[in-house]
Amino acid sequence: MKKFKPLLQTLIALLLTYLSLLVPAQTQAVRPGSMDCDQGCPVLAAGFPMPFLQDGVISPVGTLSINPFDILFIHLDEFLWMNFFISYVFWLALVLIAFKLYRIQHP
Repeated sequence: MKKFKPLLQTLIALLLTYLSLLVPAQTQAVRPGSMDCDQGCPVLAAGFPMPFLQDGVISPVGTLSINPFDILFIHLDEFLWMNFFISYVFWLALVLIAFKLYRIQHP
């Protein structure tokens, strides 16, 4: 069981990061060449604590697809890798704390 503990923690953190897409947010997007968003305009986003999926240029306005197939392969919305990494590290830290607290309570 100890061999699979880091893998389990990683998978739980990834699942929580993915589920954080259910938390709506708004971000500022700068889109050069656009009449409205040269300096930045608010767009729909999702993710917690850092929104890592935002409404893309080619997707219908005001929609986000949280389907993993759409995120990974179709790219209708913009996936922000740095924000994803920050969110993943946040959730991984919470998972590690939870595992540590469980171990303290149940030696």
